Amino acid sequence: MSERNPFGRNASLLIRAAFAHPKKVWGTRELALLAGVSPALATLVLRRLERLGHVSREPRGAARFLDLAQLLQDWAAWYAAAPIDSYRYTMEGADTVEDMLARLSKMRRHLPGHWALSAMAGASLVAPFATFKEVHVHLARNLQLDA
Repeated sequence: MSERNPFGRNASLLIRAAFAHPKKVWGTRELALLAGVSPALATLVLRRLERLGHVSREPRGAARFLDLAQLLQDWAAWYAAAPIDSYRYTMEGADTVEDMLARLSKMRRHLPGHWALSAMAGASLVAPFATFKEVHVHLARNLQLDA
């Protein structure tokens, strides 16, 4: 069997599930079920993460994620290499990062399409020590922006 890129769209669902329970030792099927992927994909991704030094295999095939901070850095580095279309906007009435986050929080149900905080603003959700001066928002590719 070949290995899979652990940071690809479906494969990264396993990493996201692991971040939800950072100390847990995972069975392959259990992790696959929580992440909503096939056990075969989970096996290939865990094999690759083991070779990269992010996972140790425990007795009876269980997997332990080792250094989630380093895994997050490697994941971010992988995305940094991918081309990204970006647009710069200001949010009227929001002068600080805190103002922007508060407004996004209040308006999240009314924003068009799928979106998520990304870059350091997104990282701050799992690593509160992350600091940033801009809020980056990832928008679904098929979303049309009015300029």
